[in-house]
Amino acid sequence: MMNKAPIQFMDQQTPLKRILFSYQFNNTAPTVIFIAGIHGNEPSGIYGLNNVVDYINKNSVPLKGNFYAIAGNLNALKKNIRFEKSDLNRLWTQDSIVNINETNDNPERKEQLELHEVIKGILLENKGPFYFIDLHTTSSESVPFITISDSLNNRKFASRFSLPVILGIEEYLEGPLLTFINEFGHISLGFEAGQHEGMESINNCIEFIWKTLVFSGCVDRIQIKDYKSLTNRIKEESKTKEFYEVNYRYFLQDNDDFMMANNFKNFDLVKKGEILAINNNIEINAPVSGQIFMPLYQKQGKDGFFIINKISKVWIVLSKALRKLKFHHALRLLPGIKQDPSNRYTL
Repeated sequence: MMNKAPIQFMDQQTPLKRILFSYQFNNTAPTVIFIAGIHGNEPSGIYGLNNVVDYINKNSVPLKGNFYAIAGNLNALKKNIRFEKSDLNRLWTQDSIVNINETNDNPERKEQLELHEVIKGILLENKGPFYFIDLHTTSSESVPFITISDSLNNRKFASRFSLPVILGIEEYLEGPLLTFINEFGHISLGFEAGQHEGMESINNCIEFIWKTLVFSGCVDRIQIKDYKSLTNRIKEESKTKEFYEVNYRYFLQDNDDFMMANNFKNFDLVKKGEILAINNNIEINAPVSGQIFMPLYQKQGKDGFFIINKISKVWIVLSKALRKLKFHHALRLLPGIKQDPSNRYTL
């Protein structure tokens, strides 16, 4: 079991800024943008960013790139809830962006508008390359892992961290922030640091932030005197470069009475037919064998659980080669397949 302690964000009198930290080196240098707390019950990323920023300031660590630390859902963070009316990490659809100024009474829409303006300003001020990192935690116990939209740039950068990498989750979710950002071709990674209440999650965020700054070229490793100790926290058993794909999602409807059946942890093996949850007093069985992923142990959220499977390294290498050869263009020659007129990345 993980070492747990309740994590409360901060008292009501402590102000929280949207931009926790910003440093502009020059507009052609690598630009790293960390976003934390897009879900208000996941403050570990905020603590991790504050820790790294404090270290940089106290030790006068020179930066060779542009570094931004941004808080996500300020209202929900102060209330220690995932969201108030809408999941801020499900609002980044094309329609929502077109109508982004229409916030109405929805506090998350107001948060989205502010967040969008900050991100847009950073993109206009700099030329890239851009690295977007979204820091999260999970309601279940978990080793740290990375989620990405499946692009070669994302794969290449994610592989440097020696962590499990989950592909394809964006195909099951509507409106995640990183999927919106990835549409513009920028590197964008989601980092899941561990359980919401686990103190180890903060340490994992700290390690991931330092490694991102170094791997992106924003900080020179030799300028960090404690780099080895700062980046030796994540447990050895989680250090694997395996890729996984999502092949099932159990989606919850409004007012469902859902509860996981056992104390599952991320990546636990499950067999087809095994009882995984109870929903509205009905047993929910695994439709396929695989590994349980992000089982829901909180009241808010629409994703009961996912099932993932490990991807053969042969397929990873083959798909990379085919993409470099631009084989996907040949698919348009097949009957019934054409490019989406509204999205050049979609067939």
